[in-house]
Amino acid sequence: MLTLRQWVLGSRPKTLLVGISGVLVGTFSAVYAATDSDVRIEPVSFTVVAVLCALVAGFLQIAVNFANDYSDGIRGTDSRRAAERVATTDAASGSASLPSSVETVSGPARLAASGVSPRAILAAAGISAGIACVAGLVAVIMTGRYWLIALGILCVLAAWFYTGGKHPYGYAGGGEIGVFLFFGIAVVLGTQFALLGVVTGMGILGGVSQGCFAVCVMMVNNLRDIETDALSGKRTMEVKLGWQRSTGLFFAVSLVGLIATAIVGLGTVLNGGAGNSFLIAFLIFWFATGFSSLRSWQFAKFKQFRRALPLASFACLLNAIVFIFVGLFS
Repeated sequence: MLTLRQWVLGSRPKTLLVGISGVLVGTFSAVYAATDSDVRIEPVSFTVVAVLCALVAGFLQIAVNFANDYSDGIRGTDSRRAAERVATTDAASGSASLPSSVETVSGPARLAASGVSPRAILAAAGISAGIACVAGLVAVIMTGRYWLIALGILCVLAAWFYTGGKHPYGYAGGGEIGVFLFFGIAVVLGTQFALLGVVTGMGILGGVSQGCFAVCVMMVNNLRDIETDALSGKRTMEVKLGWQRSTGLFFAVSLVGLIATAIVGLGTVLNGGAGNSFLIAFLIFWFATGFSSLRSWQFAKFKQFRRALPLASFACLLNAIVFIFVGLFS
C-alpha cells in the first residue's frame, strides 16, 4: 500500500485543477441555459449532482496519473528520466546553484522510478477509478440519464490506454487529442447534460475552451520530457513536431481557448443578458486567463517548467471563473 505522501505525490496535485475546472464550466453553462429558458432548478439535487461530477472528474484524473506512472514505470520510461535527472544534477554539483537547464529534466518524482511497487501503483489507479465510477453511477441513478454510463466507460478506457496496453495512444502522439476530448468536451458537456438534460452552444464553446487549456497543461509536461521521451521511444506530439513547432502550437492552442471564451462573452452581451458589472468582471477574468496561459507558454518556451505548470493549471481555473460569472450574473 502507498503512504499518504506517496498518494499525494502520485496524484500530481498541481494538475488536478484541470478536471474540476471542466465541471465548473459545465455546471454554470447549465445554470445559464436554465435561466435563459426559464427552467426551474432544484438547488439541493443540482448541487449534489454537480459535486458527484466533480468527484468523477477529479478521481478519474488521479487514476490517469497513477496509471501513467505505472505504465511508464514498467516500460522503463521513468527510469531513463530519473537517470538523466541524476546525471544532470551530478554535472551541476560544486556550483552554488543548479543551472536553469536542470528544469528540463527535473519533473516531479515518479513513484515507479522511486522504487515503489508497480502493483501498489496499479492498485491506487484502480481505487481512484473505482471511486470515480461509484460517483458517476450515483449521479446517473439520481438523474436517470443512463447513456452517461457509456460516456463513463469511454473515459475509463481512455484513461487506461493513454499509456497502458500494447499500443498506448500517449506513446503515438495522441495524448493532447485525448485530453481535449475527455478533459474538455466530455467533462463539460457530460456535466451539463447530467444537470440539465441538454447540451447547448455555450456548453460546446466551454468544452472547446477548457479542452484547449487542459491541452496546454499536458504540453508543459511533454515539453519538459521531450528529450527523455525521445530516448525512451515515447513519440509524443512534441517529440514528433520538435521544440520550435511544439511551442508554436502551445501558443496557438492558448489563443483558440481564449477566442472560444470570448465568443461566449460576446454572445451573452448580444443576448441582452449582460449588464456593465458583468462585462467588467468578464473582461477582468478573461484577460487574467489569457495572461496566465500565455505566461505559462513563455516560461515553457524558456524551459522554466516549474513556473509554467502551475500557471497552465491556474488558467483552467480562471477560465472556469469566467463561466461562473456568465452563469450567475448575466
